[in-house]
Amino acid sequence: MFLKKERVLLVLACVPLFFLNVHDAFSFGDDWAQYMQEGLNIAQGRPFYSSLWIYNNWNTDYAPANTPPGYPLLMAPVAYWFGFSIIHQVYLNILFCCLILFAGYYFFNRYLQKPAAFSLAVVLAYLPLIIDLKGHLLSDIPCTAFTLLYLALRVRSENRRLLFFAALGFLLSFTVLIRTQSVIIIFSELTMILLTLFRYGGRSVLFRKYLHDSVSIIISAVIFLLIWNMIIFPAPVSGLPFYINLYRVAIERGDVGTILGYNVQ
Repeated sequence: MFLKKERVLLVLACVPLFFLNVHDAFSFGDDWAQYMQEGLNIAQGRPFYSSLWIYNNWNTDYAPANTPPGYPLLMAPVAYWFGFSIIHQVYLNILFCCLILFAGYYFFNRYLQKPAAFSLAVVLAYLPLIIDLKGHLLSDIPCTAFTLLYLALRVRSENRRLLFFAALGFLLSFTVLIRTQSVIIIFSELTMILLTLFRYGGRSVLFRKYLHDSVSIIISAVIFLLIWNMIIFPAPVSGLPFYINLYRVAIERGDVGTILGYNVQ
């Protein structure tokens, strides 16, 4: 747990974030309009995918039918109280940047001394890319924040009960709901199971412990994802064809590495 002095330093490190790249205007384009519309829909009790955007099944490379509802769900309370207000949504993103700083410190402190962990967390939160993205209504910032929160809790999961891993699965499912590419975390858990098996053998205590923890997280995440997508936020049209076509074109151009890196950044 954080000492009082460390908490104060982290809070102080967050303060400049509320003044850097804060504005009430926007460079129109990209996915921001869909996120904002879906946030308003959720706030007003309408289906999240409702909009005037007419999706063309025969031209899937323009934009997805709808964006994942995780970020709009986070935007919904702000939209409920302040309506179509860009500046208030930017301040919401700043809170996610603060979470990046706190979760980053908590994660790095698992492997580094406190001064080094604090320094790395500050550098991460103040990367030019982060400062630029926090002024845009895109899912990159909240996805980064929740991914770091997941990792910070995951690396400190020794001797935890099953309920803790179920909660981690819920957190992972919501991270995927924010940005679908976060599903790579599930594949990372599966990869670590295989690496632990090859290194320590199937009869080792360490392997059995890691197998139990990872499988518990994965099962929980899959169950919650099904609940999110089939019960809470069902959509008549999937955005999957857009991403399939995106990577198909990238493969044809030999540029899949760039597209993959851009979407998982």
